[in-house]
Amino acid sequence: MNTYVRANVTPRLVSKNKIENEWLLANKIASGFDRAANQYDEFGLIQKQVSQHLTRLIACQSVLSGIVLDIGCGTGALASLNCNPNTSWINLDLSQQMLKVAKTKLENNGEQNFVQANADNLPLLDSSVDNIVSSMALQWCKEPAKTLSELARVLKPNGDIWLAIMVESSFSNLHMAWENAGYPSKINTFPDEIQWTSLLPQSLYLTEKQSKVFRFIGQDFKALLSSITAVGASTSLQDKKPLQKTEYLKLKQAYSALYADHYYLDYHVVFARIKKQGC
Repeated sequence: MNTYVRANVTPRLVSKNKIENEWLLANKIASGFDRAANQYDEFGLIQKQVSQHLTRLIACQSVLSGIVLDIGCGTGALASLNCNPNTSWINLDLSQQMLKVAKTKLENNGEQNFVQANADNLPLLDSSVDNIVSSMALQWCKEPAKTLSELARVLKPNGDIWLAIMVESSFSNLHMAWENAGYPSKINTFPDEIQWTSLLPQSLYLTEKQSKVFRFIGQDFKALLSSITAVGASTSLQDKKPLQKTEYLKLKQAYSALYADHYYLDYHVVFARIKKQGC
């Protein structure tokens, strides 16, 4: 067993119902990405742009070295863009199928390890990784403070965390269309930027932050919604029922009334570099 892996993950002192609910949600999210894994690179155009931008930010300021933990690695985009051979990657994801695709993609990219696990309960030793990276994944975590505490636990002193996270203001036009259609929105609402960059555990501090909007443009309304489902990102965090045909038609009509034939989705992404204090 690798020296950075814990044989047993210590259970958190929370209620049984909460553990079961978290487990069910994690499996729902994993299932969605399992179904999309083989087509993710084809349809995940925005996700690819975000990964590339994060990689450029890292390259401008530092060189990843030692053990690098990629949380929500997907198909291995960040590891595939890494140019430093002196790294050992832990590619971690909820989705077994995503990890399978990543393993094939990264077979000639140096030392690569693959772990199926949840970001909120990492099966890693304390202070066991030199760097943490994550692109378009942590928005699925419902409690940023808890997630950041877990990242702080496994990161070595003076280590870096590089994040690209989709935040609350994303997909505002779809939320507005839902409202005008007379229904509660079935599009996920994610934590805002402040929760990820200001409420840090004591051992972490923010060194850099920037926000950037990435726009997807579709041919029609169906393509707009399909761009979300095709990458496995349509799982509801709020346990909402699937979109019904009547709802779809009213939603489409409401969208057209608001935006005519301008079919787009804005991904609001916060990029952050967070550092762990030394001993």
